[in-house]
Amino acid sequence: MELPSIAFTTIVENGTIKLPNGYDNLDKQQVKVIVSVAQNNQDAHAQSKRLLNIFEQMERVAMFSDIQDPLGWQKQLRDEWE
Repeated sequence: MELPSIAFTTIVENGTIKLPNGYDNLDKQQVKVIVSVAQNNQDAHAQSKRLLNIFEQMERVAMFSDIQDPLGWQKQLRDEWE
């Protein structure tokens, strides 16, 4: 039997998480809580900038220019996995 679940975003204040309005029926009930920290937009923007910087650096390196037969190289890599 699948139990009902809710998902919501909130701010933890002094170690307390408040349930949204309308969930008074959960008072004194045992619940399972899973916490995942939301990534803020500044973190996501900084991560995007770091990735773009890495991609720009990779363009200057010519990493795979010495591969004469790209399809053969890929097949050889896949054969190593089997």
